[in-house]
Amino acid sequence: FSARDPQSVWKKKAINRADGIICVSNNTLYDLGKYFDISTKHSCVIYHGNSFKSIIPKEISFNKKYLLYIGSRSLKYKNFSFLLNVFSKFVEENNFNLICFGGGSFSNNELNYINSLNLSDRVFQVHGSDAELAGYYKNAFALVYPSLYEGFGLPPIEAMTFGCPVIASNSPPM
Repeated sequence: FSARDPQSVWKKKAINRADGIICVSNNTLYDLGKYFDISTKHSCVIYHGNSFKSIIPKEISFNKKYLLYIGSRSLKYKNFSFLLNVFSKFVEENNFNLICFGGGSFSNNELNYINSLNLSDRVFQVHGSDAELAGYYKNAFALVYPSLYEGFGLPPIEAMTFGCPVIASNSPPM
């Protein structure tokens, strides 16, 4: 929370006017009390559902084993550069690729970093529909979710829907 951040000020006003607040996780509930200095007495946690249960996975034609990373890479807390560092050591002994689904095309900085780690033939960025994402979940060796902070974290739940193992950080709410 920052008194100079217009969005934080707007959120504080909305919170003060609310009769009750629903949070997506205990971590979000904790942050609500911490950053907005309010009692969480009239707040509760209702976890997200999973809309992927009804999605039929599209067949993915990727003939090598891969780890899957989902979403934004630009935010520091998503820990993407850490993942690349670890993957560069892991790939020396294993024949895996890293598929990054969503989050937009790699930036020039990301491409330079990937190249500096000699991973340009192992790290790929793709995007597509929910059915395509479901296909990637279904065929992945594991979802890698190294995020240092989340309010909730949907990708691990989506991955488990398709029997995809999850390798995640131990940060709340993981």
